[in-house]
Amino acid sequence: MSNLTSKKVFSFAKSKSIISLALCMGMISSTGITSVAAQSSNSRHFRNESFPGRGFNPNQNNRPIYNNNGNISQQNGTLSLPTGTNVPTYYAEDTSATKIYVTREETLPLTLTVDRDIRDNRGNIVIPVNSRIEGEIRPANRSRGSLFVGRTIIYPNGTRMPINVESNVVTRTEVIERGGNSDSIWQGALAGAAAATLISGVTGNRVISTEKVLGGAGLGALAGLFLRERPSSVEVISFDTRRDLNLTLRSSLSY
Repeated sequence: MSNLTSKKVFSFAKSKSIISLALCMGMISSTGITSVAAQSSNSRHFRNESFPGRGFNPNQNNRPIYNNNGNISQQNGTLSLPTGTNVPTYYAEDTSATKIYVTREETLPLTLTVDRDIRDNRGNIVIPVNSRIEGEIRPANRSRGSLFVGRTIIYPNGTRMPINVESNVVTRTEVIERGGNSDSIWQGALAGAAAATLISGVTGNRVISTEKVLGGAGLGALAGLFLRERPSSVEVISFDTRRDLNLTLRSSLSY
């Protein structure tokens, strides 16, 4: 009877030891997983705030972007583009437009879209495709032309940063004559409000589709000008959206 009791006690103690060992191993495993997860979540590969454009691809649900060496782009160190870097853009609101008219004195707010990924010399993406650049077409008084000046870049993830980017000065003009064919003038063309008003006054087309007029004052603001003077022609600057919206960094971009 005593031997039986001893065997039961031994068996029970052994069972407790096995259970304790299992629980201990479970705690170690859980702690290890938690520790690894914590380290991973704090690593640069998982932090979204490090770089505005890093690891963002609008066409792949924010999956990481890889450079030509197979590494995740924009991970290590400061990213930088030098002065003189080319940044091709286009007017995304109307991709069918081939011209933008402005007067010599007109300032026209405009937002352009980056046409491709802009990479540094290591292959890292510094400006992702579909980033937007806010700026304006403004007079370049010394050359009697106009140029686009951009001062803010908006990355696809919504981050905004300052940028110093400009187009070449455009001096190309078109002369609109009284009695000209309004339909041909507006074919593929957009205009700032001032240019649109003057063109309307010369051609006699007082009704212009609102989609043709970009920003600025409404057409009514300048209506008195051509009602008083009735010019026989008007000269406007003509931006070619396929060539003249090719931008250049005027100072380096770093983050």
